Amino acid sequence: MAREGKKPTVKQMQGLIDAQTQTIEEQNQMLRICFHEIDKLNMVVIRMLDAHGMLKKEKCPACDFHINTPLLEDIEHPTQCPACQADLAGVEEE
Repeated sequence: MAREGKKPTVKQMQGLIDAQTQTIEEQNQMLRICFHEIDKLNMVVIRMLDAHGMLKKEKCPACDFHINTPLLEDIEHPTQCPACQADLAGVEEE
């Protein structure tokens, strides 16, 4: 829409808003699909690590959040719960 010194009409503005809304809805759908695929891949990795004994499973004593940490040398073990920030010192594995 070229600017010719006139303000856009309500109809033109509504058309632009509708187009933006449609674009946002399409992007949200695409993100939902991506997140779903990432969740599936995450489950595969978690199950493979668990099957090979390379997964530390903990439960936060404050909020019961399940924490899975890979037992790999370059990955630090959490000291706080990612959900509630409670201290995990002394928490035993599940």
